[in-house]
Amino acid sequence: RPRMRPSIQPENNPARPLFPLPLTPMEEYMLCDDHPGHPMAGVIRLRFAGFLNAGHFEAALTSVAKRHPLLYATVKKRRFGTPEWRHNHETPPVVQWDATPSANGFTPVCFTDLSLESATRFQVVNREDGHDLLVQAHHACTDAQGLISLMEDLMIEYARLTGGAGSDGSARTPDQARLLRRG
Repeated sequence: RPRMRPSIQPENNPARPLFPLPLTPMEEYMLCDDHPGHPMAGVIRLRFAGFLNAGHFEAALTSVAKRHPLLYATVKKRRFGTPEWRHNHETPPVVQWDATPSANGFTPVCFTDLSLESATRFQVVNREDGHDLLVQAHHACTDAQGLISLMEDLMIEYARLTGGAGSDGSARTPDQARLLRRG
């Protein structure tokens, strides 16, 4: 009898579990080409005129993570060595507060072992007049457009929680069933 596993259901097709999810050939290439000397990651930096509220930011991130599941998934090998995405139930999105940037204002791009950790990292850098938010995401799970979409959703949710400008906006609800048709 097959072992039962927890799964996430696509919002518009509750009969088909989203995870585990096979990697597409391009995702597998990005995973295989990744190594510590040349991480397959993209980085975005947002500069704020003021300081983020840690509690509201982490609450916004937890909420948004549910709508962008691949960014918080890990990769496991299946029976014959074929990799698949697995929902990462145990590791919530991690935010490193007080990160130390290099001379160019970015923190070093780090290798991400997707078998052990989720594909997205958040680092907050202190400046005298505000915070910088650096987001690193593995290219196996997203491209620049997907990362920008994540940041847009995160900022809308943060504004909603803090009552700031833009708090009347609503985040898009990604069609998670599209993940079943990607590649």
